[in-house]
Amino acid sequence: ARHLRQFVIASSIDRLNERKWEQSSTYLKIIDQFDDLYVHAYCTQGNFMFVLLTTKRDEQSIRNFFENTHEIVVKIRMSPFFDEDEFVCDGGVGFKGGIVCTNASFDAKVREIARVLG
Repeated sequence: ARHLRQFVIASSIDRLNERKWEQSSTYLKIIDQFDDLYVHAYCTQGNFMFVLLTTKRDEQSIRNFFENTHEIVVKIRMSPFFDEDEFVCDGGVGFKGGIVCTNASFDAKVREIARVLG
């Protein structure tokens, strides 16, 4: 099941790259679907892209999740203490040149947002 989810997300990256130029909105809504899995996307003005795989279609909660996550990224990157080396970045398996960044503090904040928004 885990590999299926990775495949669904990786296969939706091309669609994300198409849709981000078709819409002026940052929240791109559902960009792909496979069975009961929905791929939601959000692309900032700085071309920072977020992808979320869910089994729900609750657009407002997902939009709020993306907006709150974007706010955290902006706060982290605008901090005078931000260190680019603090984030571990790699190409990510199957992400076609995309960058996957993780940080323990960032991860904890995103998980908290997900918990609150349900």
